[in-house]
Amino acid sequence: MLVLFLVVLSFFASGTAGAAEPYGWKYVVVPGDTLWKIGVRFGVPLQAMINANPQLSNPNVLQVGMQIYVPYKPSAFVDGMFPLKKGTYEPYTDNYGDGRTWSPDGSGPVRTHDGVDIFAPKWTPVYSAWSGTVIRKGWNEYGGWRLTVKADDSTVFYYAHLAGYASGLSVGSTVRKGQLIGYVGDTGYGPVGTSGLFRPHLHFGIYKTPEWKAIDPYPYLRWWELLQT
Repeated sequence: MLVLFLVVLSFFASGTAGAAEPYGWKYVVVPGDTLWKIGVRFGVPLQAMINANPQLSNPNVLQVGMQIYVPYKPSAFVDGMFPLKKGTYEPYTDNYGDGRTWSPDGSGPVRTHDGVDIFAPKWTPVYSAWSGTVIRKGWNEYGGWRLTVKADDSTVFYYAHLAGYASGLSVGSTVRKGQLIGYVGDTGYGPVGTSGLFRPHLHFGIYKTPEWKAIDPYPYLRWWELLQT
């Protein structure tokens, strides 16, 4: 079972982490601290510590008493990869669970948004967040051109609204984490070939099978983003 857990640190004092912040927990620097040492203490890679603290003009120099952030670390898919390269996409929010109304017959009952939308220019390369096997490829009237990759533990990663696919992919293909799988697009919400009804973006979802239970991918995306170089 995928459960996102946080290292619960209840005290806010020198050398401890406290109040939750957008990137994680506040931490007050004590003598002898470095980003690397703090990261080791909390099990967070140095690159994630650097990316979680863009306010630092020099990440190699910490002042005693300054506040930095120790990012959240998920309990699963810690070694995953953000599906878009750094600098190629817009800032994104946790829009998992938002209401959506489009339906094929136009009746439009409100349904739940089962993923996170990441906006980027059309044809921006999309990379596999995790290794696995392609189990679905092709058109979906909601997701447009989409690709579904199943990991060894039966977790499914879903990439939708693609403009196109990387060459050589088919159902049954094995993909590696970080492998090019497709390109950001604006397809979907209609019959085969429908496009242009919304801004280009990647819809990214995570599901647990066999029940196809949707999981909020946002915490994992935020963690993977912090690992980018």
